[in-house]
Amino acid sequence: MIGLIVFVSSFAVLFLLAAIFDVPRRLWWRFKAPTLDNPEAHEPSDSYFRWGRIGLVVVAGILVWQVVTVATLPGAFD
Repeated sequence: MIGLIVFVSSFAVLFLLAAIFDVPRRLWWRFKAPTLDNPEAHEPSDSYFRWGRIGLVVVAGILVWQVVTVATLPGAFD
């Protein structure tokens, strides 16, 4: 159980860091923009990236909730 808690917690931290450091915009420029002739004209709006960051924070919150739930189970640290 401890391994599961550490594994899921690390993903929660990873998602929060991705939301903080504007990773969705970098990922778009890294993977999608090279396939376009004029990437500046096709770049998504700031709202698109904002909702992406909000989604990452929500997923991280769900993962934290799951970690707390697993950690409070009887015998989780046996």
